[in-house]
Amino acid sequence: MIQKAEICRGFLVFTAVAVLLACSPALDAAEERTPIGRTVENFSLPDFHGQPHSLDEYQGKLVVVAFLGVDCPLAKNYALRLRDLAAEFESQGVAFVGIDSNVQDSLTEIATYALVHGVTFPVLKDNNNVIADRLGAERTPEVFLLDRARVIRYWGRIDDQYGFKTGAGYVKPKLTERNLADAISEVLAGNQVTRPVVKAAGCFIGRVSKKPPHGDVTYTNQIARILQNRCVECHRTDEVAPFSLTSYEEVAAWAETIREVVQQGRMPPWFADPRYGHFKNDARLNDQEKQQICDWVENGCPQGDPADLPDPRKFATGWLMGEPDQVIYMRNRPFTVPAEGLVAYQYYTVDPGWTTDKWIQAVEVRPGNRSVVHHIRVDVVAENLSEGFTRDIGSYVPGSIPNQWPAGSAVYVPAHSKLSFELHYTPNGVEQDDRSMVGVRFADPASVKRLVNSRVVDNITFRIPPNDPNYEVKSEYLFQRDANLLFLWPHMHLRGKSFQFEAAYPDGRREVLLDIPNYDFNWQLRYVYDEPKLMPRGTRLHCTAHFDNSAENLSNPDPTRAVTASEQTWDEMMQGNFSAIYPGEDPACVALVALSRAAPANAEDALDLAATVNRLLELGARADKDSALERGKLYRRLKATYPFDRRIDYAWALTLVNQGRYKDAIAELTQYLYLGGELGAHSVKIWTQLLQKDYADALAEARALVDRFPTKPPVELLDEYRDAARILGILFAYLELVQPDTLTAQRAADQEYVSARLVPAYADDYTAGRRSVSSRWEATKTDGAGEPVPNDEERNAFSTYAPLPYERERERIMQLFIP
Repeated sequence: MIQKAEICRGFLVFTAVAVLLACSPALDAAEERTPIGRTVENFSLPDFHGQPHSLDEYQGKLVVVAFLGVDCPLAKNYALRLRDLAAEFESQGVAFVGIDSNVQDSLTEIATYALVHGVTFPVLKDNNNVIADRLGAERTPEVFLLDRARVIRYWGRIDDQYGFKTGAGYVKPKLTERNLADAISEVLAGNQVTRPVVKAAGCFIGRVSKKPPHGDVTYTNQIARILQNRCVECHRTDEVAPFSLTSYEEVAAWAETIREVVQQGRMPPWFADPRYGHFKNDARLNDQEKQQICDWVENGCPQGDPADLPDPRKFATGWLMGEPDQVIYMRNRPFTVPAEGLVAYQYYTVDPGWTTDKWIQAVEVRPGNRSVVHHIRVDVVAENLSEGFTRDIGSYVPGSIPNQWPAGSAVYVPAHSKLSFELHYTPNGVEQDDRSMVGVRFADPASVKRLVNSRVVDNITFRIPPNDPNYEVKSEYLFQRDANLLFLWPHMHLRGKSFQFEAAYPDGRREVLLDIPNYDFNWQLRYVYDEPKLMPRGTRLHCTAHFDNSAENLSNPDPTRAVTASEQTWDEMMQGNFSAIYPGEDPACVALVALSRAAPANAEDALDLAATVNRLLELGARADKDSALERGKLYRRLKATYPFDRRIDYAWALTLVNQGRYKDAIAELTQYLYLGGELGAHSVKIWTQLLQKDYADALAEARALVDRFPTKPPVELLDEYRDAARILGILFAYLELVQPDTLTAQRAADQEYVSARLVPAYADDYTAGRRSVSSRWEATKTDGAGEPVPNDEERNAFSTYAPLPYERERERIMQLFIP
């Protein structure tokens, strides 16, 4: 089901930014001729009411003839623009006439198109595409400007706001070239048109075939099977695609467009370099299928013997993942999307009523109105949700599929969590409402053995210079445990050019996992592995993105300005997303399942619990034998009484640090953080790794810590973040003194990353941490260059720093036990 749902996106065209690329052999031939200067003879065509209209009705006026199609997304977007232009120039003696030459468009459909889009000028039906042939019209929308003598003075597009480019459609925030309007103004002024031909992008007109059908490749025997396997799940009634491909008549009418997008590799949508990775949702047509489609169109689209037709496919209706256990809407009432313009991101937080922990096995995000929804992201909003848990539980973009996790795996969501919807709308020429939703299916906790862990490997510190056509941005992630990748998902905005995931393994090998040489903002696909891909502990995942901020990028909102990270599409994002599970049974997951199923301690025991933990911490600061015995008894007593209370494990880890049992402490802290531990536990873990001289691990933990820092100023000055910033300052200052000649490149990269994430609110604390280390060193000898270096005694003296985080974290642990 997952594979078919992704493959079916075959010829899906997302609103104005469809990916019907406007460059084919047919268009190249059209560019060699031009209708400019030709005189158009009178013609008469019926409108959708059956009333005839002739060109002679507009004597003494300029006439704009606009070829339109009811299902072409670009023609839908430009309907409102044409209506406004008609109103703008009406008083100056300019008339507009629409013509639909598509064989597949009925009078009823044309009437609906005109009514829904508010078209005020006549829209005529050109049966057998006679007038389209006479003028040489190729696509919809495409316009011809006739002067008062009926001479063609302009031919091509309406303006530059909506269109297509190699690899993606585009919608500019504002138009910069009013090609048709400028041409009209020049003709009205008695001047020559400066640019009489500007190539139009759009859908091919569905013409009546003039070729006698022939050949062995037929619709019934080959083409219907290809479309059923690749496209029909979406290209059918009431589904996401803008038109159906379920009958011979429908497919034959769209044949030229189908051939074009297949030849150019735009459809079915798949952008990964086939040399890297094996993905279950690979939607590419094979060479034989491509050739059969091209041969069929070239041979006049023969229908074939109806007896050869495959049985119609049976599709699940409604939810692709199956019926959900619960459906949560973005809010109680719809959001109204205007007919045009830019719409700011919409954010809604919803309480799903989850009073107990939830284990989610499948998630499907569904738009209420697919024609205006560009993407939806649904996040978990929960206190103390660590980086070890999935924040983004599901999303929708054109071409997306439901999240359905492997058997025994699930996403953990703590009780009382809320869901946050982020919605991006794109107007399509008609004011419309949307009420989007998410469906979830829960897993039985007893069956869950592995947590699904999702990460965002991002970079928020870049600044893309103006007019830079190939700006590079990198980010990376260190796997601290073995992990099986489930999928990879790159995300950028309109300047996104390419994206690559590469693994650098601990044994020195490097492997490209996924390469997207031509990134398409309109098709943000997840690339789902055939089989989970093992990332051994110590593997670094390198993400490399390139951005095109030049005028050559037709999607570029403004090539003249520098671009930084932001959620809005006219800025940029650089994210390498992935989901993973750990191989085999995950002990931390099993412990969390037990915790989520356990009855909570009653309130009467809370003070006893707090007092006992406080006593445990007091004993942790002592080194005598009697204290050690009592300490062990207290811990066993606590765990026997409250076996699933993670706060006890945090307190125990801190006592282990203070007793010099660093390896055991790190193991406890690692599991505690994985199960949603406090921010300060990162600091304690870094301190412990320094005491053990595990410098590389300390750097990796620093990245994990700083990833939990808020990224958007202004930031409230919280003590836990101030303490963490100070610890990070200590870490880097200490490494500079203790290891000046090792880990240099990695330390520099980590320090740059950490510094970028430490917003100005914490810069003073970071600096204070650095100074606290520097002030403790007194140079007793110098190296050959005369620079001071610490001696062995001073290196070992670092252990005297331990009480600092111990005391701070002891106080914080006790705050966790306040009823």
